[in-house]
Amino acid sequence: MENRYEASLLPAVVRIQQTWSSERPCRLWDLVNYQGDLQLGYAFASLFVPDLVEVEGAVILAEQFSTESFQRWKSHFDDDLQAVERMMNHLHVEDIFLNGRGDHLLPEIVGRRMGEAIKLCWAATLHSSYPERTFSVTYEVEDGMGDGEVTFWQIDRAGSA
Repeated sequence: MENRYEASLLPAVVRIQQTWSSERPCRLWDLVNYQGDLQLGYAFASLFVPDLVEVEGAVILAEQFSTESFQRWKSHFDDDLQAVERMMNHLHVEDIFLNGRGDHLLPEIVGRRMGEAIKLCWAATLHSSYPERTFSVTYEVEDGMGDGEVTFWQIDRAGSA
């Protein structure tokens, strides 16, 4: 299987490699070891395997949910819960990293791999949490926009409570 991730795309890995004493190349998990900590890992876990809220049969990211927002979107979309889910569950990948120093200098593929990973993890989380339901989980990048968007919604509401 082809490697999905290339450590040499990241300047931080290159910097570590310059001081590296091991005979093997610096890898992405080495970067996690050098620059990450358990608090950041815990926060990333909540991004990749998010808590979910179920309201009126809709499944919404807990991080994005408030009763007021749900009611506003429900009214805006004329009670179309699928549209509400799409809106409330969308995440622009670059928005989660607004304070990233130098992220704008990275190759576009880095952000795309992040979006693909979030999509994959959300799909697994939804399947595990709601095995009787069918969801569409998408990651899309609009032409001319480096900023990809991940979202999900239920395809068939027959299994909804």
